[in-house]
Amino acid sequence: MTIQALSVKPFCFVVASLLLGFLPGTASAAVSDQESFLYQALNSPKKSVRMEAIRSLTGDEDLARLAREGDWFIRRLAVTKIADQSVLAEIALKDPDWAVREEATSRLINQDVLYTIAERDTSKAVRMRAVRTLLDPVYLKRLALWSSYGDVRKQALLLITDDGMILDVVRNSSHEAIRKLGISLLKDQAFVRELVNGKDRQLHELAVPFLRDQNLLKKVAEDVKEEEETRIKAVSALNDQDTLQRLALHGNSPGLRIAAVSRMQNVKVLEKLALKDRNPGIRIASLRFLSDQPIMARVYKNDSDAGVRAEAVRRMTDQPLLEKIAATEPTEEIRVCAVERLARQSALMKIFLTDKAGPVRYAALRKLKRVEEEVLVKSATGDPYPMVRREAVSRLSDQKLLLSILQKDPSFSVRMAALQRITDPRLLAEIAQKDVRWVTRLETVKKITDEAALATVAGRDEDFDVREASLGEIEDQKTIFPLVRDSGSKPVGLQATSFLTNPVFLKTAATGKFPIGVRLEAVSLMTDPVELTSIALSNADEQVRLAAVKRLLNPSAKPVGNIKERLKLMLLDPVLTRLRGEMNLSFEREWEERRYADYGGKDVYPPKRGRAYVEQIRILVSEPGGKVLCRREFMGKRAGKAEHFDDQLPLLNGYRVKYKRARVDLLQIARDLLKDLERTDLQALSKSRNKYLHTAAEELLNP
Repeated sequence: MTIQALSVKPFCFVVASLLLGFLPGTASAAVSDQESFLYQALNSPKKSVRMEAIRSLTGDEDLARLAREGDWFIRRLAVTKIADQSVLAEIALKDPDWAVREEATSRLINQDVLYTIAERDTSKAVRMRAVRTLLDPVYLKRLALWSSYGDVRKQALLLITDDGMILDVVRNSSHEAIRKLGISLLKDQAFVRELVNGKDRQLHELAVPFLRDQNLLKKVAEDVKEEEETRIKAVSALNDQDTLQRLALHGNSPGLRIAAVSRMQNVKVLEKLALKDRNPGIRIASLRFLSDQPIMARVYKNDSDAGVRAEAVRRMTDQPLLEKIAATEPTEEIRVCAVERLARQSALMKIFLTDKAGPVRYAALRKLKRVEEEVLVKSATGDPYPMVRREAVSRLSDQKLLLSILQKDPSFSVRMAALQRITDPRLLAEIAQKDVRWVTRLETVKKITDEAALATVAGRDEDFDVREASLGEIEDQKTIFPLVRDSGSKPVGLQATSFLTNPVFLKTAATGKFPIGVRLEAVSLMTDPVELTSIALSNADEQVRLAAVKRLLNPSAKPVGNIKERLKLMLLDPVLTRLRGEMNLSFEREWEERRYADYGGKDVYPPKRGRAYVEQIRILVSEPGGKVLCRREFMGKRAGKAEHFDDQLPLLNGYRVKYKRARVDLLQIARDLLKDLERTDLQALSKSRNKYLHTAAEELLNP
């Protein structure tokens, strides 16, 4: 080697070390110096330096030390280089941070430890990592059977490959979803047959849809002792045409016969059923699997049932005949079916302009591709049938005309169609502030993007839901806080406080000269233990001090709101309870947790971390006899990943925390509760003092 080469090599080492930040000042240290790497891994302010230092460490003891003593990012990165299973097990079981535990878990081979983690870890991500890393089928079977976590049970079952073990899970699980999933995973039909032939009725019924043995399916389908639903499931998988034909012709229930008809291939038998069967439902079902136009014309001409004749018209393609039916058929339903099959625009226009039945005109208008503006305006403002007006409105663009329709039309659906066509920001702001109907203002707010306009609505509107919707659309905390600061004793102050996330604004609201409700709400949303301790020790108001102590004891408590109480209040309406009885309410709330870490981007240390909680609310309302009146699920909006690293969000245990609240639509629930009531009952409810029942009843009276 030349003298020049010898002098260049050390120089390169020094320069590289300085660039990486390994060397303090100009002092030189060998890149291979493990102590220097350890020091930099623990102390460098730069993420890239720490990462490079850890990657350069080779000593097991140093890596283990980092995995136990560094911050979460250092611990996680150190774990990626550790091979010692005892150290990995310790970290996977005991580290306080889920991301570190997950990384350690992914590198474990100890099946006992993996099983323990899958069964006990509080983090879903860590549990699922443990299950996916497990190889021992005995442990997978145990988890599939007895884990207290549904996601673990499902994932464990999916990883079992032995049919015998899957069958054991199916037989012994107490969870119907696991039993059904297990049956679907069985590869050996012998096991499915065994379940179908077994004494466990639930397993018998669950297994039938997965059966491919045609002889056994035939046996189940023909067995009159079987439950009708089970027989129908067997028929739905049956291919034997003779059996299907026999069941279609002579089955002992309409549902079974219709299921058989849907599997039949014998056109002659289908035609016979369509023309001669006594049951209109069977005739209709048979027509749906036929295409012969003379048959359709024959059924239309001769059948005594309007529903069967309508189905025949739905299957027609003969345009002259369809035009004749649309023009001359006395039954409104059949004319609608004919119009829906027409193609000629001039024929459709003639029907639209001349037919006396609103549903027929509506069907014709929907099929028309082009309609003169004058005709649309006349229909939108003068047609007696609301659906025609709605369809015409949906094609208009004149903003002033649409505003007039929104203000004057008696039909809710027409008004909403007009609102959807209004795009002028000034008009939308005016509607949101001045319309007399709270529902219109609420729906308008959802179309406004100007946060200043939204703040104006939130600050002035007297309706809780309109204010809530307006606040929910505002992202800028600087726009929300003045509503808290300047509201005085108005309800909007407390309501706006519940939308604060900025720690500075929350502290100001908690400690400033605000109504007690605002201060208590602000304290309940704070997460900084130092600030909370200060309030608990020194605030002049005892209620605020106690609220701060409560928050310190449970800093991760989720916001609850009062939606359940408002729903209960609606269900206790005297008119509604007289009509429905004392209804049963099932109200379930869950928070779906998502955690994020920004490992890339700028050389910032430590990396940003975010945690999102998405609220899910499931509501079921039933009559005293068990009839379900309403079944709804509401979920908060999922935010983009970048949103969770916002410095304006509160910090909790190293994470920026964001709560995505579910918006429960009480008006939609009211609609569900009232939808099958008689008109006289709706008229009574239209006078209810509960705004949701009152509004829903008016909507149903004027759809």
